[in-house]
Amino acid sequence: MKNLKKSVLGKRMKLASYLSVVFAFVLTTSCKDDNHGPVVNLTASDENIVGEETSILTADASDEDGDELTYEWYLVEESGETKISDATGTTYTTPQAKDLTENVTYAVVVSDHEYSDRGTVTITVNHNFEVSVTASETVILDVGSVVLTAIGCDSNDSELSYSWYQVVTEGDDSPIDGANGVSYTTEEITETTSFYVVVNNGIEDLTSEPIEIIVNQAPIVTVTADQTEISGSEQVLLTATAEDGDNTEFTYQWYLVGESEDTLIEGATEATYTTPIANDNVGTSIYYVVVSDAYHETQSEAIEIVATHAVEVTLAADVLTITTAESVTLTATTLGASHDNLTYTWYQDEGNITDGANESTLSVANLEVGEYNYYVIVTDDSGDTTSNTITITVTEVAI
Repeated sequence: MKNLKKSVLGKRMKLASYLSVVFAFVLTTSCKDDNHGPVVNLTASDENIVGEETSILTADASDEDGDELTYEWYLVEESGETKISDATGTTYTTPQAKDLTENVTYAVVVSDHEYSDRGTVTITVNHNFEVSVTASETVILDVGSVVLTAIGCDSNDSELSYSWYQVVTEGDDSPIDGANGVSYTTEEITETTSFYVVVNNGIEDLTSEPIEIIVNQAPIVTVTADQTEISGSEQVLLTATAEDGDNTEFTYQWYLVGESEDTLIEGATEATYTTPIANDNVGTSIYYVVVSDAYHETQSEAIEIVATHAVEVTLAADVLTITTAESVTLTATTLGASHDNLTYTWYQDEGNITDGANESTLSVANLEVGEYNYYVIVTDDSGDTTSNTITITVTEVAI
């Protein structure tokens, strides 16, 4: 009987142990089946990039259980995958297209530490897709046409197509009819305007920077002189009058015509120029001015100035009014005379003063009340020159 009880008890213990194991297995299996892995969708802000453009890759991941997710980014190549260090966020920004040598594929692995999901995306790189425009000339005079040329290249050796546009001041720009080649010859341009080209490589459009074609009118210049014949200390004021239809600012440069070549006159950069005095530039001198509006230059007609030598004598007094007890000193200044053999002859009221009056200065005293007129004649090798007249007024001594 005891053995029977032991046998039944043993069987019961084995059954309980078996059921415990089965329950634990079922419980464990049930827990594992309740965990759902993450799901990820990988997108790119731009699947075609060019030049300095980048693309932002976004891993849009979800987990039904709300588990914390981790992200690992990879560069996928034929030789294998390379993990991108420090790329552990939900987004990754690619390098610029110009820094990539070919199309690239990226992958992201999203994990909840038990299960993971993976997404990939390929970025098309056109790192050398560039375009610029050159012109046969960028400044034309009055009216004309120019040849515009698009300089475009594409690293994928794609066939390029072109559409030319003229910038308009109002409204949207429209493509120019028939202007679909790498070069475009404009119609006649009558005012400053800009053009650009849109190039397509079969994937996307690329717009060039506008190129400005300036229509400029050259200055019209005339030169006048306040006199054309001078002598002695006289000078000529030359005046340049410039105008054009562009209302631009002008620059000026005056020149003196020479026998072999013309001479630029240093510092003569204004609209007016004052010639040297006649005595310092005796003979015939020819002047002209070059006027520029920064785009075109215009040379004026030449103007001829005739200068002759002349002796000039200027008489001055230290005072013009004295008393009968005072004196006055008169001084003669000569210009253009040979100073080696000058003689001075002084006159008072048409009367020759002979007593000691043969220097460039004359002191007069002991005059009676009244007015006295003085002048001097200076003689050199070329002859006599008469000065201006100075009037001295003499008054009584105040008591």
